[in-house]
Amino acid sequence: GTRKFIFAAGAAGQTSPDDIDEEYFSNVKVLHIMGSSLSISENSRESCYRAIEIARTLNPQVIISFDPNLRPEMLDIMTIIEISKPVLDKTTILFPSGEEAEMLAGIKGEVKACKKLLKKGLKLVVLKQGKEGCTIFSSGLVDSIKVPGFKVEETDPTGAGDSFDGAFIVGYLAGWDLKRIGMFANAAGALKVRFFGPMANDAYEEVLKLMETV
Repeated sequence: GTRKFIFAAGAAGQTSPDDIDEEYFSNVKVLHIMGSSLSISENSRESCYRAIEIARTLNPQVIISFDPNLRPEMLDIMTIIEISKPVLDKTTILFPSGEEAEMLAGIKGEVKACKKLLKKGLKLVVLKQGKEGCTIFSSGLVDSIKVPGFKVEETDPTGAGDSFDGAFIVGYLAGWDLKRIGMFANAAGALKVRFFGPMANDAYEEVLKLMETV
């Protein structure tokens, strides 16, 4: 499937740091930040920075996951990279595409870029490769882990990356090994592309069932 983005800033872009209440983070294990939330407005961006600050203060061990989600339709790439730095510096798990990894690292070659980003202190860099699956780079491993994707009939890729991110975090919190986590995330992303629209509607059991086909 192919897609074209047509957007208008909605209510989310009006969120301000004053809206971020400490109570929201009292039991948070993971805080996931999307690059689009940094780009949509200054208020939204400052709210993300504030959320990270609060989450890390309340729980120094909190996992900060970050999907750069670079959108040149919203801001120019260099500006997006600049506003991403405060988040990247505190990120535990990064979910870039190959192009995003190269941009954030400032070098060509997605593998080299992911390894360079890992040296910034991240625990995991999860390179998202669409239908080819993903490659996981870990600070605790010498070699990366390549996890193949699943073959499905693609209708609309919108939302597949978000499904992947969420599923990866679920597996990570469950304590699974990295390859199984990657398979689970790939399966969730693959199931999403089968229908139109950004919202996933597949149950946990359906994702596990697709994993069993390997």
